[in-house]
Amino acid sequence: MPEGYIVLVLHAHLPYVLSHGKWPYGSDWLCEAACETYIPLLNTLGVLARQGKRAGFTVGITPVLCEMLASPLFKRDLKAYAEEKIRAASFDQRSFKGSGQKGLALLASRWHAYYRSRLADFTDLYEENLLAAFRRFQEEGQIEIIVSAATHAYLPLLGLDSSIGAQLKQGIETYRKHFAREPEGMWLPECAYRPETGPEPPDPPALPRRGLEAFLAAAHLKYFFVDGCHVPEKPEPPSGYAVEVDRDLSLRAPAALPGVYGERFGDPEKPFLPERKGLGEVAAQAEAESVLYAIHRTGGQREGACAFFARDTETSLQVWSARFGYPGDPYYLEFHKKHAPGGLRYWRVTDHEGDLGTKLPYEPERALERVREHARHFARLVEGKLRRYHEATGRTGVLTVPFDAELFGHWWFEGIPWLESLASSLDGHYVTMEKAGTALKRAAPLGTVCLPEGSWGEGGGHLVWYNKETVWTWCHIHDAERSMERSVREAPGRFWDSRILRQMARELFLLQSSDWQFLITTRTAGDYGASRFLGHYRAFKDLERIFGRYRKRATLTERDRQTLFALEKRDALFDNVKPEWFKERMEDGL
Repeated sequence: MPEGYIVLVLHAHLPYVLSHGKWPYGSDWLCEAACETYIPLLNTLGVLARQGKRAGFTVGITPVLCEMLASPLFKRDLKAYAEEKIRAASFDQRSFKGSGQKGLALLASRWHAYYRSRLADFTDLYEENLLAAFRRFQEEGQIEIIVSAATHAYLPLLGLDSSIGAQLKQGIETYRKHFAREPEGMWLPECAYRPETGPEPPDPPALPRRGLEAFLAAAHLKYFFVDGCHVPEKPEPPSGYAVEVDRDLSLRAPAALPGVYGERFGDPEKPFLPERKGLGEVAAQAEAESVLYAIHRTGGQREGACAFFARDTETSLQVWSARFGYPGDPYYLEFHKKHAPGGLRYWRVTDHEGDLGTKLPYEPERALERVREHARHFARLVEGKLRRYHEATGRTGVLTVPFDAELFGHWWFEGIPWLESLASSLDGHYVTMEKAGTALKRAAPLGTVCLPEGSWGEGGGHLVWYNKETVWTWCHIHDAERSMERSVREAPGRFWDSRILRQMARELFLLQSSDWQFLITTRTAGDYGASRFLGHYRAFKDLERIFGRYRKRATLTERDRQTLFALEKRDALFDNVKPEWFKERMEDGL
């Protein structure tokens, strides 16, 4: 048995973008991720399998992403996108040659070959079905695929437990549909967790709000992931990608929110952070035993318990941080500088001080050397940590490092080769890369910890998703949640009921996506995030009015039918959605 396991989690997610524009945040966003992350990741899994090696990655593919990857629209758009990039590379190659820039012309030829290969991978190797390829690698034991909430909703801030239940049930149904098995693990969107709390005024009936582990346990899910700052009593450095995106984020305080969470947040000028209470002796013992290197449970017999893996912030920072980690190496491909008109990249990071005009040409061979060096460095880093833990405790440790999958290949172009090199760098004697479910079987939870509320966003709290710039979105979400419960309860059971309610459920799911608040807060695409949010809210309210008229008249007007048909065509996901998932919880239960 090895002295430790590293659980490397790749969380793949994008919001629903099909039928919502092309560039920069429409279908091109999805096609970029497919060409730079999802297909290269599948290729790496194939290479490792042919070498007789096992990747051991834990891969999360959100239900909304699954639905997009399975859509005929995506298959059409990806082929068109790859052809555009091939043409752009050909144009750049001729242009660079004409101006005597032979080095850049050679890079253009590499891009031409790259996109021709990705197109061939998609159409020939994977037969336009990426999910089937991921499913096959799971069945072969290369990876474990975990489930998530339907549209990556920020679960702790949803107003009603029926919405949390519906998000999870839809996620599980979608997982079964695409992977033909039951999921064992759960990716909580944004690693956002809430414990059990008392009833939240003024919402009747006065039922307690269940901890998220209770919902997971009821769905027979065995484990989930949290940020490392939730476990030790000592504060961790601010974590999460938001810190990299906007370092002034901490200056934006939350606003007061009517109902549900407004009472708890209190002073609107003080950001809500996780409370460090309830850990008691367990926390003190955990500190002494380096609790981050072990699996624990949270919850209890009554509400349901579930195991959790805690992110090792320090180790994770080494990988994802552009300022402190590997992606900031001077020889890696610069993400932000792109050549017009095709948007291809020809320059390396170079340094963090100069502007984009000072970037030097990319050197692929030198970048690959750095990939191998960084993979060996990371392997020695985790081996050292786990070996020290083993020597101190005599136990086999588990070190968890979760990342957004799109970091690898898309944001950090060399990230996919780094994963392949890392899998080869771990010797397997002292430390093994292991799937989360397998690690849970081999290194049983040490005990139970009462986790505080929080996320992997800045400061460990809700600030990225709940602040003065986003408070209005939660008012709309909670309004739609109540309307959904009421509509399901009052449905008269006639012909069009189910069809209208099913589309209302889809629009509510899309409205609840955590992506909209993230884009607004970080200002990476604030106008787009607000526009998409309002679009789904208007669609939901239109359907609510249609449903109300249908209840009274028992028939639909031609205009109402056309509105329903148009929304079904535009937001065509989750064909297995069930409106009854949104029924109000009338007694103590889930």
